[in-house]
Order: sequence, then C-alpha cells, then structure tokens
Amino acid sequence: MTSLSLRIPNQVIYVARNPKDLAVSYYHFHFLCTTIKTPTSWEQFLQEFVSGEVCTGPWHNHVLGWWEQKDNPNVLFLKYEDLQKNTRKQVEKVAEFLQWPVTPEVIDKVVEQSTFQNMATNPNTNKVSGKEAKAGIFDSSKGTFFRKGVVGDWKSHFSDEQSQWFDNFYQEKLGPTGLHFDFE
Repeated sequence: MTSLSLRIPNQVIYVARNPKDLAVSYYHFHFLCTTIKTPTSWEQFLQEFVSGEVCTGPWHNHVLGWWEQKDNPNVLFLKYEDLQKNTRKQVEKVAEFLQWPVTPEVIDKVVEQSTFQNMATNPNTNKVSGKEAKAGIFDSSKGTFFRKGVVGDWKSHFSDEQSQWFDNFYQEKLGPTGLHFDFE
C-alpha cells in the first residue's frame, strides 16, 4: 500500500458511455470474449441489450445506479464523450478528485498515454495481447479490444427504425433523471 492509498478513502471513478455506442462496442466485444455467448445477429443482440438479457444486465440500471451517486464525494462520474472532447480537462478532474498534486507536464504525459493509439498498442491496456489472451479469455482472431473508440459509430450499425426505437427506450428510462449523453 502506498501512503496515497492510506490517505484517501475508497473512491470510484465511473465512466459512462452513450448507450448506442456502448451497445455497438459491447456487440463486438461478445465476438472477442470466449466466456460469453456470441450474438447471432446485430438485431438479436440489440433486443437483448435493451431488455437487459446480456451478462451485465440492464445498462440503464447500472448507469443510473452510479448517476444517483454523482454527488457522493467518493464518486467521480465521467462521460466517455467528454473524455474524447477534452481529455486534458477530464484528466485534471481525475487528478483533483484523487487529490493528486500533479504538474502540467504530468498531465501532458497522461493525456498522451491516454490516446486511442497508445492504449491500443500498450500490452498493459490492450487485453487481447496481454495475459487475458494467454488465459484464453479473448480470441484475437476475432477482433481487437480497442476497436475504434469514436463517438457516433452507432450510425454504422443502427437502422433508422432501430435508432428511433432505441431513442424512445432511452427517453423512457433516462429522460426524467437529468442524465444526458452526446451521440455525435
């Protein structure tokens, strides 16, 4: 244990992603991971994702549980889309939350190491080429852990009808909560 971990109470950094992009990412993850059922089609997977019939359960229950904790001083609720828009600002939020006194040079280094390209090529973060691959959890012949990392990729998977159907579901579950996501 470091002195830092002794000074700081248990803290959680929760990163939520817009549910359309998350559904697409999770769909592709199912092909990669050998321990979960491979979807037969995008349509079937989307139906299961919305109804919570995936191994993680209903997305909205999970994210809303953490959203309800957003004002808890031991929880930092971030959005993936904000990380993409302004990585530096979000890294500064994390440092402040963890009470880490860091220099601008350290922030620069974290921002650089957090790029999609660096994360995808780092064996410590790219689970397909690390110990998880050796353990047989991931089948690298079926894809990469870091696939695209962009906001808005859902448009290449959702039909107009699926998008409208999902928007209605999203509005029903999240509309009254004040939690909103950027989809582009």
